[in-house]
Amino acid sequence: PGPRFYAIAGEPGDLDGLLEHGWLAAASPPHPAADLPAAVTETELLLARARALARPLAAGADPLGFDELIPPAAASAFAERLLAPLRELDRAHGRELVPTLRTWLAHHGSWDRTATGLGVHRNSVRHRIGQAERALGVELADPETRMRLWFALRWA
Repeated sequence: PGPRFYAIAGEPGDLDGLLEHGWLAAASPPHPAADLPAAVTETELLLARARALARPLAAGADPLGFDELIPPAAASAFAERLLAPLRELDRAHGRELVPTLRTWLAHHGSWDRTATGLGVHRNSVRHRIGQAERALGVELADPETRMRLWFALRWA
């Protein structure tokens, strides 16, 4: 059977208490009866994401609200498609492009901090990032490209 929906009153933090008793919960905000189909769809997406994260989720709990917009399966498919060329090079040639890109983006493009974080020379970081750009056919100077890659790495 599919997910069961229950209407409960409470605060988003109350969902953690349900998890302690073996319930994984997702909660949408209150909806008028006329919006019930949209509420069910929203709650199903939240529940799928809660399952993927193995933690309760409440709509509106993320201050940016971005994660609630993207179904986990779509996010995962996007990540796999986008990162496939890097993963292939990592597998086939023993490269470390995915972890290097993740660390480089997390350090806002700092060669030195990325090198320190990975325990390699900064020229190795530059070389790997260049390989990643060529493999993906992108320019990492573009902030939108970096944003898309960051989300892909997060969802992978």
